[in-house]
This record gives sequence, C-alpha cells and structure tokens, in this order.
Amino acid sequence: MAVTAAGLLADLAVARKTLNEWECGPITIDVCNSSSNDISKSINFTETIGHQRRVPKTGRRDDDNCYWLNAEWNRNDDDIRQTLIIPYFVSAASHAGCRIRGSWEHKFGSIRFQCFRGKKNYSSYSIDYYNTKQRPKKKLKNATSPPVERVRKSQRPTTFSLEEDHFDEFNDQHSHKESNITCKFAFLVYWDGDLKRWFIPQKQSGCKCHNGHPHIEHPMLRIQPRHAIPINEMGVAVSSVNSNIGPSLTSALIYNRTGVQLDWNQVDYIRRKEKYTALSTDAYSSSADKLIHELSQYVTIVSPGVGSY
Repeated sequence: MAVTAAGLLADLAVARKTLNEWECGPITIDVCNSSSNDISKSINFTETIGHQRRVPKTGRRDDDNCYWLNAEWNRNDDDIRQTLIIPYFVSAASHAGCRIRGSWEHKFGSIRFQCFRGKKNYSSYSIDYYNTKQRPKKKLKNATSPPVERVRKSQRPTTFSLEEDHFDEFNDQHSHKESNITCKFAFLVYWDGDLKRWFIPQKQSGCKCHNGHPHIEHPMLRIQPRHAIPINEMGVAVSSVNSNIGPSLTSALIYNRTGVQLDWNQVDYIRRKEKYTALSTDAYSSSADKLIHELSQYVTIVSPGVGSY
C-alpha cells in the first residue's frame, strides 16, 4: 500500500489527539491515619477522583469515608489557604506532570482545584488586537453600573479545533470561533467547620483525565516558586538574592536543598520583587532615595580622604 502525504497527516492528527488525552498519574500526598491519630500515611490521591459521589454531609464524616489532612491546619482563612493548602496540592500534582491552581468556593466550603487549561478565556479581545494591530478604545465606566468581576486567565485555556477554522475572503485571513473545549481535570478539598479540619472524601466527583494538551514531565514543568518550594526555603532564596548571589547559583542552591529546579527568570523575579518591596517603604519615599539605594547595591561609596575611589 502506497504511503501518501494525506495518510501521514491523518496519522499525525490521530497521534496528536491521543497524546492530548491522558489520565493523571499517581498524586502522592500525606494524610492522617484517622481523625484522632495524627500519624501520617501516604496515599494515591488520584484514586479518590472521578467516582461521581457527593461529599458526606456534616455529622456523617468519619474515617470510613474521609481522609483527614494535617491537624495543625485547623483554620480556614485566606492566609492558610494561600500559604499551605493550595501550595501543598499544587506541588504534589506537579510531580505527576499536572499544573493546577486552586480557588476558594465559599458557597460549597471547599477549594476547587483544576488544570491551568480548565478555565475558559474570552479571547475575542486578543484576536481583535492581533488582527487590527491596535487596541480597541475603552469605554468610560458608568458609575451606576455594578462592578464587573475579573476572572484570572489561565495559560492557554481555550483550544481552537480545525473544524472551526475557516478562511475569510473579505479580510484575506483566517478567523476562529471560540471553542468550548477545556481541560476537565478537577477535584475538591473540603473544610469541616464543626471539626475544624480539612478533609478529602475517599470517593468524590471530579475528573482525573486531562484533555486538550499533552503531558509534561515533572522536570520540564514550570510552576510558581511560592508553590514549588516550602516557605522556609523561599526565605533561603530571598537571603541569597539579597546577598547579590547570581540567579544561577541561587537556583543550584535551591535544587540541592529541595530537588526543585527554578529557572533563571523565576529567581530573577524573586530578586526584583524583593527590591521593589524594599523600595516601597517610607524610607525610600523619593525617587532620589530609591536611586541611591539601588546604586549602593553595586557601588561602594567611600568618603573623601578615607581611601581611593
């Protein structure tokens, strides 16, 4: 049978579709042996996802249907969610090749984790920008209208299928219709207000399969430093960059201590963030004070008569 270009392209499309649909590997986390025993054990968290089961009701949650997280996480506020709960699951999922993010849902009393490709992005603005090469004029805000909720956009949330791509004869360019295809990977972590504990149902709903994007190995997966390394190690990174140690050496230091490889840009972002945080204090209120502080990081100022410049 002769090999044709059309046949090869068809095989390539099938292979690409197969690679873009994959089941998440084991996500290993530590949970308590029971609600009264804080000794930790490791479980494959992926096995709890995708059972289409509702969370047990208050008063019916016990060791037979729930896994209990660290007993020291006995608060439910934005600080503990952003510094402990969300980074813990983001870091655990990254070892399975998943890049996820979490957001608090007050109505359901849970943190919803989903893939970075799981949120829809209304990309008509960006398409208009790249087609016309100029930004549309912004409309003046009406004081009587309610505030508009701004949704954080994900990395590449929306895909465009070939069936929705057609050629526009009038504008001599390809136009796209926004697709509803997004990654369905998602799970929930719940808070019990009566027991003051975070827990995971042993069988919950959600989806443990990814679609619309390929799997990326953990060493090649890039996540935010505040999710990748513990808080104390972040302090080591900050001390390193404040000592004028280069980003490459700082990255090697963090890798030797935690096994997490930070990119040069990530370490440089930590350095710039710390610099701007220091300059935003009252001690450097004027532009001249900020300039002198920045130059003093690189130049040693010597008083006249003390020594050579």
